[in-house]
Amino acid sequence: MNVKLYIADAYVLIIMINIYRYDISRHLKGLIDVDIVNDPRFRNSKDMFVAVCKLLKQQGLGSIDHHPPVSPEDMIKLYDYMCSSLDDATTLQQKVLVDLLLHQGRRGRENIHLLKVSDFAVTTDAQGNCLESFKTFKKT
Repeated sequence: MNVKLYIADAYVLIIMINIYRYDISRHLKGLIDVDIVNDPRFRNSKDMFVAVCKLLKQQGLGSIDHHPPVSPEDMIKLYDYMCSSLDDATTLQQKVLVDLLLHQGRRGRENIHLLKVSDFAVTTDAQGNCLESFKTFKKT
């Protein structure tokens, strides 16, 4: 079996890019200090990689399939569940995470693992309500 055809059949484009550009490249840089993306010795393999990516796009494997958005009915169920048991620490933590993911403009869970307590500011509005916001704007 031809390796190029096997790779083109088995992987979607974004997976190929992530595996090659980030995972393998990072591993080799750390292991033997070789940059397979920019080193001229790897020009042929880079050209082959670009050709396989083009082939994947032609086969319709270059698109990203997004999950459907959460329906309003499901959001109501979620908030009813979470608000009914805020005395439980685990449920409160889950509600805070859902609120952060939903209202802070992050795409999915992008960079959420990098957030620290110091990234947030808590202020009070004219009515005395506590408001949470980011201290600085982070590009996503």
